[in-house]
Amino acid sequence: EEEERKRREEEERRRREEEEERKRREEEERKRREEEERKRREEEERKRREEEERKRREEEERKRREEEEERKRREQEEERRRREEEDRRREEEDRRRAEEDRRREEEERERREVEDRRRREEEDRRREDDDRRGVEEEAESPSFDIGNFDLPSTSEPEESAAPSFEAPSFDADASESFTADFDRQQELRRKQEEEEERQRQAADEARVAMERARREEEAREEAARRAALEAEMRARVEQEKLDRAERERAKREEYQRKIGQEEERKRQETARREREEFERTETERKKREEDLVRRRQQSEEADRKRAEIKRLQKSGRIRSPVERVRPFIIGVVALVGLVIGVVHVVPMSGYIPTVEKMVSNSIGEPVTIGSMKMSVLSGLQFKLGGVNIGTTQDVNLNEVLVTPELGSLLGDELVLTSVRADGGTVVREALTRMPAWLDASMADQRIRIRKLSLHGVKLDMRTFDLPALNADLRFGRDGAVVSASVETADGRLSVDIDNGGSAAEVRIRASKWTAPIGAPFELSDFTGQGTIAGSTLNVSNWQATAYGGQATGSAAISWMPRWNLTSQFEFVRVETEDMLAAFSDTAKVSGSASGRASFSAQAGSIDGLLDRPSVQASFAVKRGAVDGVDLVRALQAGRAGTQGGSTRFEELTGEVSVANGRFNYRNVELAAGILSAQSNFDISSNQDLSGRVSVALRSPAQRLNADLNVSGNLEGATLRP
Repeated sequence: EEEERKRREEEERRRREEEEERKRREEEERKRREEEERKRREEEERKRREEEERKRREEEERKRREEEEERKRREQEEERRRREEEDRRREEEDRRRAEEDRRREEEERERREVEDRRRREEEDRRREDDDRRGVEEEAESPSFDIGNFDLPSTSEPEESAAPSFEAPSFDADASESFTADFDRQQELRRKQEEEEERQRQAADEARVAMERARREEEAREEAARRAALEAEMRARVEQEKLDRAERERAKREEYQRKIGQEEERKRQETARREREEFERTETERKKREEDLVRRRQQSEEADRKRAEIKRLQKSGRIRSPVERVRPFIIGVVALVGLVIGVVHVVPMSGYIPTVEKMVSNSIGEPVTIGSMKMSVLSGLQFKLGGVNIGTTQDVNLNEVLVTPELGSLLGDELVLTSVRADGGTVVREALTRMPAWLDASMADQRIRIRKLSLHGVKLDMRTFDLPALNADLRFGRDGAVVSASVETADGRLSVDIDNGGSAAEVRIRASKWTAPIGAPFELSDFTGQGTIAGSTLNVSNWQATAYGGQATGSAAISWMPRWNLTSQFEFVRVETEDMLAAFSDTAKVSGSASGRASFSAQAGSIDGLLDRPSVQASFAVKRGAVDGVDLVRALQAGRAGTQGGSTRFEELTGEVSVANGRFNYRNVELAAGILSAQSNFDISSNQDLSGRVSVALRSPAQRLNADLNVSGNLEGATLRP
């Protein structure tokens, strides 16, 4: 019998060892499969992130090339328009100058013709007068030769004198001499007039030649001035292109440097996580081996003690019943004293594997528990420490307090009236798997949770920070969520969900809250109501107060398969200077703004949802100022161009569209008393400005108009014709 007993004990010991060895191998195999599954998931996640990063870089590079091509096309178009405008203006000036010269020549020619005609008429009249006087003088004084006549004596009688009288006769040679002298005088006068006319024509031709030479000299000087101005403008444009290319090169280098730093950071983070995971796995393996060795030693020690007791019993050294009962009585008294008066927490490390397996089967994810204790002073409670969920410990809870229903401990279904988790971290990868955990727990009828509370639990979103969260979730008998309340630890944001009907009702409240992604836009107060259906949250009505103004609208956000956000809203009395400071420290426009807008955004993950939104808005700003441009000074400066200054206005209206980081302003109109302006301009993703503005200044004293080109960037806008 002794040999049979020993044989059975030996077989029982070998069976236990084999069972423990089998369990150890199964546990190691399970850990190995879990490790391989974790590595496979990590590798798939890494490849997915790399693919997304590659696509994102390709998309950014494509958009950058498109923007670069668009910018070059606009520059070429602007340069072409500028050259055409300059050629047109030069042709207009040449045409106007030619018309002016032609008009002056025509006037000069007409003036000379009038003067020549008047002078010829005067000379003809004077010549005719001279000729007439000469003829009259010749006719009135004829030449007689008195020596050829014998004058009769006065003393003789009249009868005797008559027969002796002879009529005087003219000298023919004298008459011919007079005619010849007159012809010579006429010939001399004609030659003199021809000489004077020739000299006058020579003087006119010389004057015209000098005038032509003067105009040609002025034209050469004007051409030289225009050539110098064009050379200066070309040099300035080339310098601006070089400066812009240098800025873009610096920005690209900075962008590539940041990408390299981000990739290096991700690589180091991945390496750190892999190293920590390896160390954790190695530590757990060593711990399991040590536990196995310890349990084996304990089993061997127990077998040895049993064998010793049996040996003593066989040798007849058996204690009395009182002696045998005394240790039990002492143990019971000590246990009661320990429970009631000494400590109120009982370690239960031996039950940890059973609880881990139960919870893992319920949610379909590996669960590990660092410590487990039972408390009885304030009711039966189990305190779990160091609870991790997932192969990569995506959920890490510092402490979990579980309160069960006493009656359910003996039944087939375990009912937990309350599960409270204090402190811990949940990484973003676990959020997408939580709905599957809920579905698995609803399908498992062995565990039912009535209430789940989280206090001071942080969501690790990798790329942005969130404050710690407090949450209360209540479950129905079927395991579905009946209601949920989530609030940030600082109390600035709270979300209440009531899942009473076909669609869950949602109420959102926020106070002095800034969105963790996108621009640091702060909401002084926000309230919204909506419903959740599937993977879409529809906010039918929301009201917000921000930067001194109010806004109302509706919104919808969905997260499967991609994140998608849309909203339509109206806003009134928003202080633009404070609002723009959240987006840029260079754009400065003051005033009270009102208008309406529509907003949409898409991304593969929530952290990139607000990186490149699309916006369509119309606005009207009252009684403010635009810093960085002085329209009055630009109107008076001419071709020199201006930078800096400020322009106050009574009203500024327009439309703006935002896409791919580019702002397009259209139909912008400014009114400021006698000053008015209309403009269309664009702001690229690197804050470069391009466009045109028409400025008019109308007053009783003067009226000025100018079309100006807008260039530069938000740090320094330039206006020039």
